[in-house]
Amino acid sequence: MKKRITAVFLSVVLILVPVLSWADGAAEHTAPLEITALNSCIMDYDTGELLYKNAEDEQLPVASIAKMMSVYVVMDKIKSGELTLDTVVPISQNVYELSRNENYKMMANLEYDETYTLDEMLDMIIIDSAAACVTAVAELVSGNEAEFVKLMNAKAAEIGINSVFHNGTGVCLNPDTDNEENLMSAREVAIMTRHMIQDYPELLDRTKRATVDFHGATYENLNKLFTTYYYEGADGFKNGMTDASGYCMCGTAERGGKRIITVALRCENNDARFTDSISMFDYAFDMLGIEKPAATAEAEPRIIVDGNLVEFPDQQPVIIDGRTFVPVRGVLETMGKKVEWDEARQAVTISDDLITLELVIGSPTMSNAVTDPVSGEVFKFDSELDAPPRVINDRTCLPIRAVAEGFGVKVDWNDENHTVIIDTGASTC
Repeated sequence: MKKRITAVFLSVVLILVPVLSWADGAAEHTAPLEITALNSCIMDYDTGELLYKNAEDEQLPVASIAKMMSVYVVMDKIKSGELTLDTVVPISQNVYELSRNENYKMMANLEYDETYTLDEMLDMIIIDSAAACVTAVAELVSGNEAEFVKLMNAKAAEIGINSVFHNGTGVCLNPDTDNEENLMSAREVAIMTRHMIQDYPELLDRTKRATVDFHGATYENLNKLFTTYYYEGADGFKNGMTDASGYCMCGTAERGGKRIITVALRCENNDARFTDSISMFDYAFDMLGIEKPAATAEAEPRIIVDGNLVEFPDQQPVIIDGRTFVPVRGVLETMGKKVEWDEARQAVTISDDLITLELVIGSPTMSNAVTDPVSGEVFKFDSELDAPPRVINDRTCLPIRAVAEGFGVKVDWNDENHTVIIDTGASTC
């Protein structure tokens, strides 16, 4: 399979990195850091020292990264015993209406007659960046978001940062708040993140999830370091974007027993905030002399469809003779295709409105039937497979590239992370 090529940005900011004196020896062997972020820093989690910095003290809008300070306040309330993860979060008329505002970053409508726990709300705030869930929790804690923001500012002062919060979400639409932007610097974001991980390391179990289920729907993590831009060792933290903030990202990763925190503000575009973070991770671990773990040929490949990690309940994808085989239903049904199995013929048929593919176990030929959407005429032809379908542990497994491309879908392979990346054109990230 061909290797996935990391996007190259036309206007890359080349920064010759200033480092602390104690790291000068390591820096001699570390390539200059190329990122698009205009404000950024890398923090050593253990010491709190900055390994890299650029315009790190300029306070700026940080969009949904501010939601993590809301989470911090809520975690303190749970720790004090005032709340539990099972506490029911009521839905006010204000929250009900905000959850239906397409600009309020909430993909699910919150309902009066549903029961929502604080545990569920935290997941949606962190994974889906659901602003309406923040407002619901703020009303639970303080009666309204404006009063809740006072707790956020008090928490900022407690951990020694001068960040200024006007809302709990990074989105200036709640009529309870004053329509002003939250302001944080890259350094302050890193400090907040470090304190949160120190106080509540269990949060990393949430921040690293690829998806979360919420009342009958599955939402993918907007932090693509766990899916499309998977990075070995990354396990948090939060990204954000508004017109005022631009594309922002705070990340953390651990390798060789060493954790680092990266902050990239005002990145060039959506993808850049993740590729910038990856460059910063690599830079920092290289500076610290921690080598990247080598991928092994035996490693099970990961499958990403439209930015969403596909999970397999039993038989996992495997690589055989350089070809990735996947259980037929796990991926194809995720892509919205209909799958039918003919036991007598040992044949699997995959179809959508215009294309039907048939593959037979052990056969190197795939039958194709393509319908012209204008004339309705059906064109039939056979195509050769470079690896035939096979049964593995009683599961029908197909060579995924040939099948996906049979539907006109783009397929890439990230050799470094053993990841198949399928883009059906339906992704909204």
